[in-house]
Amino acid sequence: MPRFHTLALYILFLIGLSELSYAQRSATNYQSLLARTRQANTYLNVNAFPDLHSDSMMVYGHFRLEYDFLTFTRSASQDKPDVEFATDVIIYVDVYKAGSMITERTQEPENAEFMRDGSNQRRLTGNQSRSTSTAGSPSIPLATEAWKGRAEAKNYSQTISNRHFLEGFVQFNLPTGDYDLVFSIREESQTRIRPIGRVRHKVTNFSIPQSVNPIYLLEKESAGYQGSIMLLGYGNQVPYGSDFDLLIPVQKNVDLNTFSVKISALEYGRRDTTIKNVLAEIDLESNMIEKGTFLSENREEPFQLSQLESDHLWIRLQIPGSTFPNVPMKIEVFESGKTSPYAVKNIQSKWVDIPTSLLNVSVAIDMMESLLDEDEFKRVRRLSASEKEAFFKDFWISKDPSPQTEYNELMVEFYKRVDIAYERYTSATTPGYSSDFGKTYILMGEPDRVSRRFPPDQPALEVWEYGTRQIIFQASTGFGDFKIIRTTN
Repeated sequence: MPRFHTLALYILFLIGLSELSYAQRSATNYQSLLARTRQANTYLNVNAFPDLHSDSMMVYGHFRLEYDFLTFTRSASQDKPDVEFATDVIIYVDVYKAGSMITERTQEPENAEFMRDGSNQRRLTGNQSRSTSTAGSPSIPLATEAWKGRAEAKNYSQTISNRHFLEGFVQFNLPTGDYDLVFSIREESQTRIRPIGRVRHKVTNFSIPQSVNPIYLLEKESAGYQGSIMLLGYGNQVPYGSDFDLLIPVQKNVDLNTFSVKISALEYGRRDTTIKNVLAEIDLESNMIEKGTFLSENREEPFQLSQLESDHLWIRLQIPGSTFPNVPMKIEVFESGKTSPYAVKNIQSKWVDIPTSLLNVSVAIDMMESLLDEDEFKRVRRLSASEKEAFFKDFWISKDPSPQTEYNELMVEFYKRVDIAYERYTSATTPGYSSDFGKTYILMGEPDRVSRRFPPDQPALEVWEYGTRQIIFQASTGFGDFKIIRTTN
C-alpha cells in the first residue's frame, strides 16, 4: 500500500513570492500587480507510444495556449450570440533531426489538405522529404503536420485571461531517434506566422527489453473519462495543489510485486542537484494495471487516448500531488535487486492558476476587508511586512479545511473569487471586488439564479437567489454599477 511522507505546511502565498519576487517588491495594489505579472504562457509537450502496425512510434505533439497569447477579433457568428470575440488559428508542427539548422516557418506547407474532425479541423500535409542541408543552409523538415481550430471568448476579460486556453495536438509516425519538434502559429487576423517554441524529444521503442522506459503524466481519472487516458498538457510540469496519475509501461513477464515508485523533492545547487527528501513511496500492485491501444477516433476532448495495448502492461498510479510542496521533483521506478532505476522522470510543480492577490502579502490582506471587522482590518493594514506575513499565515492556517495537505482549498477559493469578481464586475468607476456584486460573489459564491427587472420610471433591478434567500441590487450609475437595496430571508 502507498506510504506517503509529507513536508511541513507551506504558506501558499510565499510560493507566489518566490516565483515573482519582482512583483512583490514593486506592486502596491491589485491593478498594478495584475499589470506587472500578467504573462501569456504556452505549454508544449511530446509523448510517444508504440505503433502496433509498424516498427515506428506514434509521436504526439501537444500544445496548450493561454488566451492572452492569442489575438482576438470581434465575432460575427450568428450561431453563437454569446461569443463576443474569436480567432481562427492554424498550428504548424515541423519535425527535424535533433541538431539540424532550423529557421522559423514563414509560409504554409505545400499540398495541404483539410480533414474535418468534430468541431475542429486537422490539417494533414503528410511526410515531406528527409531533412537534408548543405553547409550553412537550413534543413528541410522531416515531416510537417498542422492543426486548425477556433478560440472563442464571451467577453474581453476572457481574451486576456490565463484561465482560458486553446488546446490540441498533432500526430507523427517516426522511427527511433532524437528529434526537434518546432511549433508555430498563424491567426486569421495576422498575416505572418509566428513561433511558439520547440521541444527536443528522444523517441525510443520501449517494447524492446533493456531500453529506456518513459513515464507519462496523466489527468486524474474522473467519472467522465473512465477507461480513457487524458495526458496532462503542461510539459514536464504538474499543476500545484492537484492530484495526478502516472502511466508506466512494464514488460509483461516482470513480477509487479518487485517494483516500487519513489517521488523525491529536489534542490538545485550551483554544482549539482540533490534529493532534499522523499515525498512518497508506493509499491506497485496488480490492481493498478490499465488495459487498453492508441489514439481514440473521438477527438472532441483534446489529447485523449484510449485502449492501450502492446507487448507490455500499463501501470496507472494515483499520485497525491495535493500533499506535495511547490518544488522540483524526481520520479523513479525501481525493480528489487537493481541499483539503476527502471524508469525516471524529472518534473516541476507549477501553480498554473495562482490567484493574483497571493503574489503580494499586502494585496492579499487588502482583499480581506470583508472577512475582518473594521477596526481589525485597519490594524492589520498598519502592520510591518513581517507582521503581515505572520498574521496572514495564522489566519488562513486556522481555517484550512485539510491541514494534512499543502493546499489550503478555502484560501485559494476565496482569492479565486476575488479574481473572478474583478473580471466580471469591474466598471468604469469601481474595481469588481469592491462593488456590491463583487463582494456578494466573493462571500457567497455563484447564485442559484439571476434575473433582471425593469420597473417603470425606476432604475433597473437585479435579483440574486441563494435557495430561498434573495439579494436585490439596484442600478446606481450609468456605468454598470449596482448597489444592494434589500435582502430577503
